[in-house]
Amino acid sequence: MNQQAKDHHAKEQVKRDIVQAATNISQDDNPLQVLADTLMDYFDDNGAINFIEQRFSDNDNPDRDFIVTMCLANGLTPAAKLAESEEKNTKLNAALSLSNDLILSLISTIEQLGGDRDSNLIVKALAQIDKNKILS
Repeated sequence: MNQQAKDHHAKEQVKRDIVQAATNISQDDNPLQVLADTLMDYFDDNGAINFIEQRFSDNDNPDRDFIVTMCLANGLTPAAKLAESEEKNTKLNAALSLSNDLILSLISTIEQLGGDRDSNLIVKALAQIDKNKILS
C-alpha cells in the first residue's frame, strides 16, 4: 500500500472512530474529551512519538482544509520543533564557517612559513593560529 493510500485509510479510520464515538456520547460526556480520546488512540496506533497532524476538508467548501495537530503536553509543538531545528542549523553553520576560516588561516600561515608540506611547518602554523586566536 503506497503512502497516499495509507494516509487516506488513516483519515477514513479517524472519521469512523469519531462517528462511532459521537454515537456513544451520553449527556454526561464532554464531546471534546471524546474527540481527544479518539485522537489519542490515533496517536498511539500510528506510533507517534511527539505529535500527529491530520488534515480534514470541509465537505461544504472543498477550498477549506484544516489541520488538527495533537502533541504531548510535555513535547514540542511542530513550531517549537522547527525553531529548535533552525537554531541548531544556525549553530552548525557558524561552526562550519569557523572551521573554514581556520583551514584558510592554516593554509595561509603554511604559505607564509615557506609553503612546503613539512609537518613541522604545520605544527608551527597551528601554534601561530592559536596565538592569533588568543590575541583576538
